[in-house]
Amino acid sequence: MSNQHDSAASDVQAFRDSAKSLLAGSTSTARLRALRDAQPGFERSTWRELADAGWLAMLVPEAQGGLGLGLPHAAAIVEEIGRVLLPEPFVAAGIQSIANLCRLPAGDLRDQLIARATAGEWIIGSAWQEQAGEIDPRVPETTSTTDGQRDTLNGAKEWAVPGAGADGWLVTSTSADGVAVHWVLADTPGLRCEAVPRIDGSTMGRLALRNVTIPASQCLARGTAAQRALEHGNEVARLMQAAELLGIARQAFDMTLEYLKTRQQFGKPIGANQALQHRMVDALLQLELAAAGLHQALQAPAGDAAALALAASRAKARCAHAANHICRLAVQFHGAMGYTDECDVGLYLKRALHLSAWLGNAAAHRLRYLRLLREDSPSGVEPKTTSSPATKFPRDADWSAMSDEDFRRTVRGFFQTHYPPQLRHVSRRVHWPEIKEWYLMLSRQGWLAPAWPKAHGGMELPPDKVLAFSEEQEDHGIARMPDQGL
Repeated sequence: MSNQHDSAASDVQAFRDSAKSLLAGSTSTARLRALRDAQPGFERSTWRELADAGWLAMLVPEAQGGLGLGLPHAAAIVEEIGRVLLPEPFVAAGIQSIANLCRLPAGDLRDQLIARATAGEWIIGSAWQEQAGEIDPRVPETTSTTDGQRDTLNGAKEWAVPGAGADGWLVTSTSADGVAVHWVLADTPGLRCEAVPRIDGSTMGRLALRNVTIPASQCLARGTAAQRALEHGNEVARLMQAAELLGIARQAFDMTLEYLKTRQQFGKPIGANQALQHRMVDALLQLELAAAGLHQALQAPAGDAAALALAASRAKARCAHAANHICRLAVQFHGAMGYTDECDVGLYLKRALHLSAWLGNAAAHRLRYLRLLREDSPSGVEPKTTSSPATKFPRDADWSAMSDEDFRRTVRGFFQTHYPPQLRHVSRRVHWPEIKEWYLMLSRQGWLAPAWPKAHGGMELPPDKVLAFSEEQEDHGIARMPDQGL
């Protein structure tokens, strides 16, 4: 199992390294600035480079002519895209729309669209949102009628990406057979696309459909099949948004750290200020939590719609929070220069704001996560395992090799056996005399500093296990200790 894990991680890293190399020669913040004032805001030549690299075919099953790779491979590439602020609408047209198509029923038109999209010949957008705050698809107000030969669409769509430069759209409507998905070319009579500028310089489309008449064969799916394909594409897009936001957060953090090391004030680097150091440590914690949360979310089975939705909302909320927090901090720490358009950190903040809002912001996804959790578990508690807690608690182990379930069982059993029951879920900060024995017990167990190296008395947990440890503490209601020294 360990060898398989190492092989998979190595494979993903190879894709990440390849992405860094390609993007280093394809884009820059100077290019982004130059394209902001021109339509469509990106370049077809670069889009074809991405297609030639196989990026548009990553998540397409091999049976449909794609590479058949997993979400971690795609996320590794998208995270690097976040680091360089690629202007091309990769998540929208390279992930979301293609993921929608792959889940639609087989057919000549669907296969043609997949082939032309993955080859970089067509840029396809998804047009399903109609109302503000619409995270999960509702019954569309856009309607479609058919005479058996031709379908006619009437309605409007908001927040369709890309807003300019799309060759066509996957448009949802309400038909006699429920929700329907249609392929509508951008130059179809009766379709008008207004490009609405976003804060980061990209555009979204506001579509108006007035008696748009297309062949009935351009209806790709109706009913449940259409609904499920749309939902799948949205969840995959949110996971990739989370990856892009994580890349943005990493780059903004690195830029700010370097600035604090080199910017001199009164003969010293401003990073020598302890208050700034503390805030950067807090930012690093948010960064690591976001990375661990995304890593866990990417393990969700793509065929399990409920698990994928939970994972997508959790990752989007966590990464959006981290990116916005770190980018705002970066702008502040760069001082007056940070507020100018010439300073790159401002570009990262603007991209983070755009991505955070599109397909639901952090607050909306926290609420959605809780709602989905209640629907999946009537008790309202996320079921992490059905097995009983462990009764043996090793002081040291190969925690990285231990399965997530076994690790949680061990930690949960220790907490249930040793933590003072009177201190569970206290609504105040406990005092040292109350928590002293628990603190010393964790120290004797070697579990006091889970993320520290073993050579210095810690558990040397990888990020996903640190997150699991913290979650088990939260679930058991363990009080915060006076841990400033740690």
